[in-house]
Amino acid sequence: MMHEENLVRVGEETHGKADYVGGNYCSLKDSDLSAFKESELRVLFAVVDRFKGMGSKAIRDFPHEEKGYKETENSKLISYAYAADLRI
Repeated sequence: MMHEENLVRVGEETHGKADYVGGNYCSLKDSDLSAFKESELRVLFAVVDRFKGMGSKAIRDFPHEEKGYKETENSKLISYAYAADLRI
């Protein structure tokens, strides 16, 4: 979408005390949700609801507090067995 004219507005945002500048991407076109099954839409909207109001740093840090992340050696795959313990 970024390569198609007038579909995405890209800006910069300063976070904290101007020590971090991040990109802000905003779609200028309504999403076509018809590509998703109803069960997939429920998941998408649940994720949006869970993280709304959180900044990018809080969202970035969120998975690092999960049991699977904490109990898995660095650079190793996290087992699906931890799925039952997810906070989302």
